[in-house]
Amino acid sequence: MSILESTFAGGMETAIKTRVSFDSKARQALERLEGRSVQFNMSGQDFHLKVVDGHVEVKPDDVDDPDLEITGSMSSISQALMTSNTSNIALHGDETILDELHVIFGPPLDPKDVADKAKAARDYGIAAARSAMETISAQFANISSNGESVAKLEDRVAELEARVNELQHQLSESSGRKTSADD
Repeated sequence: MSILESTFAGGMETAIKTRVSFDSKARQALERLEGRSVQFNMSGQDFHLKVVDGHVEVKPDDVDDPDLEITGSMSSISQALMTSNTSNIALHGDETILDELHVIFGPPLDPKDVADKAKAARDYGIAAARSAMETISAQFANISSNGESVAKLEDRVAELEARVNELQHQLSESSGRKTSADD
């Protein structure tokens, strides 16, 4: 086994193991590949991938009767694994396996999902800011309205106090007259 072959095989195994350790979708895709084999034919450097007992094996040799055979350059096969672009590779066998491999090797987040989530977050942020401004405006309007109401109430209380004082004064005068009339 050459250094390139061992590096590629080890790198692919490590990439798969790392991805399935933190990505439940990749883990499920690997489970669906249980007992399946994929042959990679890359310009004289042949590799195969097998999933056995939940473990992935990548070895630099041919496998008899693979479930899927992928032929192309290293870069075109890598591109197919990460993006599902199959224009530069040849596929023979169960092509649904490539979908499972894309889940494992592809980006953990679909760029469209990221864009949709960013747009939703932006829209939510705008709506939250708008709601906060409306709430603050309503509170200021309420304070202003209450301030006017308090001023009106204070004026009314002052008028009532004046009227009570006037009535007390009249009562005092009428009591004083009554007392002097009794004398």
